[in-house]
Amino acid sequence: PQRLPLVAPEHRPALLRSWGDVRERVLPFQDVRQLSPEQFVDLLADTLGARAVVCGSNFRFGYRAAGDTEALQRLGREKGLTVAVEDLVPAAAADATSPVQVSSSAVRDALSAGDVERAAQLLGRPHSVRFRRASPTAAAAAATAAPPRPSAEGDEEELHVELTEPANFLPGPGQYLVSIAFSGSAVVHGNLEIPRGGDGSGNASGVSRLRLRLRQWREARPAPIATADVTFD
Repeated sequence: PQRLPLVAPEHRPALLRSWGDVRERVLPFQDVRQLSPEQFVDLLADTLGARAVVCGSNFRFGYRAAGDTEALQRLGREKGLTVAVEDLVPAAAADATSPVQVSSSAVRDALSAGDVERAAQLLGRPHSVRFRRASPTAAAAAATAAPPRPSAEGDEEELHVELTEPANFLPGPGQYLVSIAFSGSAVVHGNLEIPRGGDGSGNASGVSRLRLRLRQWREARPAPIATADVTFD
């Protein structure tokens, strides 16, 4: 299966806006994977109309990673592109012994190990996952239609919601404290169980099961079939 991205496509626009007036242009990898370094820079300058490029010091590009930052600067000058090469972002090692570099691989490793705190440290924000389908169990659906119960009883009863079709990388199997928003509803808090059986792509093979107390379920009031944005607290 295709490896899921770290950031859900639905979340990318808001994340980019947090950095300023930034617009997104997505190019399928299969459309550029065979390009030579020269063709890749032609694409940036002539097709996309780029005027500047920012990359990390270990950036490689072109077919079989033939181009490096020096090649990008040289080819960029020929096309009138400003190329800024930035140092890699350091982060404290998980065992606090030596610095490591922030990278998507380091984030994926932390998530696969179930270390959402480490992933948040590397990302600079809590990790969030968009589930494209959130289906209440029969008990949860019935609770939405039933008259409200006394708060003490409602606080004790737990209901389940099945979450499937994650749009981005899931943490490894385990149970997590999470914040959830169903299709734009108010944020509520619950416990998420991610099953075993993943293949390293960040896409668990089973159904992730969200546990909410009845009071929280009533506050959320999701549609019978909704999306769910889950943030790992």
